[in-house]
Parts: sequence; structure tokens; C-alpha cells
Amino acid sequence: ETGYQRRVHGSDLLRKIGLRPPKPAMWNAKLQVRVVEARDLRNADLMDKSDPFAIVSCGGTRSSTKVIDNDLNPKWNQDLPPFNIKRKGMNFVVQLWDFDTSFSGKNDFLGEAIVVADGACTNTDTWIDLKGRQGFDDKNLFIQGAVHLVYSIVEPEVPKKGEKPKEEKKKE
Repeated sequence: ETGYQRRVHGSDLLRKIGLRPPKPAMWNAKLQVRVVEARDLRNADLMDKSDPFAIVSCGGTRSSTKVIDNDLNPKWNQDLPPFNIKRKGMNFVVQLWDFDTSFSGKNDFLGEAIVVADGACTNTDTWIDLKGRQGFDDKNLFIQGAVHLVYSIVEPEVPKKGEKPKEEKKKE
């Protein structure tokens, strides 16, 4: 294949003439997540049942639910603080853990779910099966169960031509 026969992609062509390809458009929306419940979780405790809690991560920000004691089918029904979404198609991750106060003091991993936050989700109400963590050797763990989430992406209101943007009310 010669240089004349090779196809040049658009971004390659832009670089050849000294221009940079355009960056993906910034989005600046808010992701609202409610962790409703989980079911059929693995029991990671020897004496009692697991004490599960959820951690939701998105764009470098993390937030967690309260711990539910001795329950393999916990019900949180907890709204987390909104997450900033900078681009469409961004993932958020929900990890379930067993809170441990035993000798090791290390929380036990129960499973995770990865969700794509696209622009079309409004009050998405879904159960997601738990899986092992990406990049970790969780194959020796028995991962089971599912997590129930309700989530929405709220796009900022764009002011109409000639209107001033609405200011957020400050809490006093």
C-alpha cells in the first residue's frame, strides 16, 4: 500500500494542514440518582448477614447511601446529591459493599453495575445485575444480586434570545 493508496481520515487531514480536530462538545448537565434497593445479595459476614451500602461514582465525584444492618435485600430509597455530567454517554458506577467492623476493618465488595448516562434518560427506573469490578481480580468472589435505581439527566435551561439566565436561589 503506497501513501497515495492509503485513505486519510478527517482528523489526520486536519493535523496535516496544522489544525486540530474539534473537541467533543461540553454538556454541563446534572445526573440525579436514587438508590432504591437491592436484592439477593451475597452474605459476606460469618456471624450475621451483610450490612450493605452503595457508593455511586461519576466524573470523579462519589456519594454513598446509609448502611442497612443485617439485610441481603436492603431498601434505601435514598436520593444522592446530583452529579455533574460533562459529556453525553458518560458512565456512572454503582458499587455495593458490606460494611465491616470486624478484625480486618475492610469492607467486603458485593458487586457493581456500570450505567451509561445518555441524554435520553428521564426517570429511568431499572434493575441492574451486579458484576465483578473491571480491572480487579474478583473471579474468586461469588457475585450475585441486583440493584434497583431511578435516575435522570437534567439538562440546564438555555435562555431564549434576549432573556437573562435564571439565577439559582441561595439557601440561607
